[in-house]
Amino acid sequence: MADRGRKDSKSKNTVTWKCRKCSKEFKEDDSKILECERCDEHYCTKCVKFTDREYEFLTARPDLHWFCFECDAKVVKGIEQDREIEQRCEVFFGKLNVRMEIFEANMDKKTSCYGFSKRNGARKNKR
Repeated sequence: MADRGRKDSKSKNTVTWKCRKCSKEFKEDDSKILECERCDEHYCTKCVKFTDREYEFLTARPDLHWFCFECDAKVVKGIEQDREIEQRCEVFFGKLNVRMEIFEANMDKKTSCYGFSKRNGARKNKR
């Protein structure tokens, strides 16, 4: 789950991940550590109280997202705000559509008084 930036086995540089909660360092690629998808901090499964089964399930599913305790509330709030914005936009555009229909109907009435065709904007010949 953590973006571990794996190094070539011949490389002398090793990457370590430090659990933000307990400060334990992890150096092995198979270390069970999670990376928050919002703040990019790392947490060991012990600190977040994940079982091995839960960790395996989460890391096997790319469609699931994990956020640390601090970021989780912020992410939920952001989702709620997005939903509210979508609802407000839907109402706004619904009202705008009604106003456009009224405007178009009024324009059709006005143009028909002067003999203009609704379809092609051409003036009708009166004989």
